[in-house]
Amino acid sequence: MPTSMMSTQVKVTTDAIDTKQLRAIELVDGWHAIRDCELVQFAVGEAHGPITPFTLYPALRYQNENGTTVRTPLGKVLSFSEEAQSRR
Repeated sequence: MPTSMMSTQVKVTTDAIDTKQLRAIELVDGWHAIRDCELVQFAVGEAHGPITPFTLYPALRYQNENGTTVRTPLGKVLSFSEEAQSRR
């Protein structure tokens, strides 16, 4: 029984940025200066001994303009920049 499979070559360009290079992220309210950024798995759960999360979310953990530690789910970030951006 002959099988007919079609294959198509697709060119994919990957642009990768190390989180330590990020200086600003764009959220719905504009650009935010950040520092000490790292990619983490964010979880919310009950603290009965070690937290047992039901769901993990990829997120950025960083220091914002006020020096506060913030965790932002990746799905909320509109864009990233390696350079400082003016807040609009």
